[in-house]
Amino acid sequence: MCRGRKAGLELVPAVAARATPSGPVTDAALDALTGELIAKLKAAPKLDGILLALHGAMVTESFPHGDAEIVRRVRAAMGTRFRWW
Repeated sequence: MCRGRKAGLELVPAVAARATPSGPVTDAALDALTGELIAKLKAAPKLDGILLALHGAMVTESFPHGDAEIVRRVRAAMGTRFRWW
């Protein structure tokens, strides 16, 4: 049993992705993955929080800090009902 369930949490996985380091992520890939993530978050049952386990080193064609752009988009889509760290 995972620690989340032991703590009484219901975990709702949304998207998992990985890549081999090889240069900037295309804008199309960023848009597709972030769009899928946001769609799944919006379709999930009532959420008390969102955990984004991002690497922190993503560079995209248009954003030198791709991970920060993902966070920005998720915050914009999900609103201010969550506490953001």
